[in-house]
Amino acid sequence: MSQTNGPERARERAANYFALFETLRNQLATTDAWERTKQLLDVDVPFGRGTATAIGRLDVDDHELIANRAKVARGFQQLRDSDIILELGDELYPARLAATPDAPTFLFVRQESDVLDLPSISIVGTRNASDEGLARARKLAHLLVKRGIAVCSGLALGIDQAAHRGALEIGGVTIAVLGTPITRYYPREHQQLQDQIGFVGAVVSQFHPASKTLPLCFPLRNATMSGLSLGTVVVEASETSGALIQARKALSQQREVFIPKSAIDNHRLRWPRRLRDDGAHVFATIDELLDVLEARKLIPPQSAVDSPSQTLVMNVS
Repeated sequence: MSQTNGPERARERAANYFALFETLRNQLATTDAWERTKQLLDVDVPFGRGTATAIGRLDVDDHELIANRAKVARGFQQLRDSDIILELGDELYPARLAATPDAPTFLFVRQESDVLDLPSISIVGTRNASDEGLARARKLAHLLVKRGIAVCSGLALGIDQAAHRGALEIGGVTIAVLGTPITRYYPREHQQLQDQIGFVGAVVSQFHPASKTLPLCFPLRNATMSGLSLGTVVVEASETSGALIQARKALSQQREVFIPKSAIDNHRLRWPRRLRDDGAHVFATIDELLDVLEARKLIPPQSAVDSPSQTLVMNVS
């Protein structure tokens, strides 16, 4: 995959952007400063002395900015030559994500071919999944892949890894959206899985290689994952699960959210009824989920010559 403006130019621009972020430590302030900087300076070359004065930021010190850029650039040395950096506005930046207010300014992508604009569904849920939940996530991934839909998830333990493995084991495409840089493995035991996904699907991160991984990174990751997807399925979750952050973000992005009927029927859980009342779809079989996507023209209708789709009854204890 080639980049519109070339990989070296992309790295220089990204290093400048993240130097601003490391200096300002505020996403909104960084975005504003970046837009101003692009108008006033050549951001295709490293920041130097006089940058702070040029962009009119009294709270930015040139020495700190240059030091932060050097730190970011050292981190970039951990990237592989084949890793891609996409800037919002690039021709190859994923269109669905770009259409959301949560689109990161830069994405780091490790992939074998262009897959980020494929129709995709996020499968999310608890890290402490039941055996039944793991089996349902894998089966759901199987059935989505058979309809030509890529499976997105967050490479976490539990439901995430089951969804990724479910897609891979029948030759489907899966996309891992990380809360850490693509140069790190988290959790460590998913190193082989992450490498495999990067070879046959895509590994995506909005965090530069020298960045610290903080709790806030994971909700940001969820917003990005939702933005890449046509919709999100919550397979199994507790009341405090991070999967619910993604479900709420998906609704705010006007994306589809799906919850199993059996979760609604489980009166020990409050979140399913709250999400349903906010616009989530309740489904009992994969056909019901696909019907929603077809009705909204998000995926093409199943051809009459296709084999009948399999059903999956989603029971959640």
